[in-house]
Amino acid sequence: MDVDIDALVVGAGPVGALVVAGGADDAQVALARQEARELGAPLEVVRPAGVPVAELYRAELTLVRPDQHVAWRGARWQNRLRRALAWS
Repeated sequence: MDVDIDALVVGAGPVGALVVAGGADDAQVALARQEARELGAPLEVVRPAGVPVAELYRAELTLVRPDQHVAWRGARWQNRLRRALAWS
């Protein structure tokens, strides 16, 4: 499958996007959304249909900055937005 990775997060907000694989734990996505709300950060959550996200990024959850840099990837959220953006 030929996938344009850059196109996955086009139009993401100023903090970027959380790209979510099909098998990701919804509770972890909810934690990400909650942290974004607490920080007042407009985090876009992207679940691209038919795209092997876990294979492309080697993770279930991937935080991608607007400049397409992968800021974090993993399976358990644990306040990653604050850390990835170096917010106190």
